[in-house]
Amino acid sequence: KCYYEVTILRVDQSPQIGFATSEFERVRTHTSNGTGDDDHSWGVDGSRLVLFHRGDGDKYEAKWQEGDVVGLACDLEKGQIQVSVNGSFDAPNGVVFEPAGGFEGEMFAALS
Repeated sequence: KCYYEVTILRVDQSPQIGFATSEFERVRTHTSNGTGDDDHSWGVDGSRLVLFHRGDGDKYEAKWQEGDVVGLACDLEKGQIQVSVNGSFDAPNGVVFEPAGGFEGEMFAALS
């Protein structure tokens, strides 16, 4: 199990935060790809209100504001990624990803 928090200092155009496996391809230059834009990562964007995996976006209903504390939890045993805002896992937060078959390998915090 893993959990980390990010404090939103400024709402950017496209913050994608979440988790990635060791197979996630890290890029050190500017691209339009980020966390959740491939098969090996899952990302949440509270600015554009989107959940990302494989570049596909599902609706996410929690709009982040400056000062919000966004928590991300990954439970490999249950195969879930959960999100909290200011300590609350209540809807529209809570479980945001639960892939069939769970996750393979290790998971790492990922931000883009």
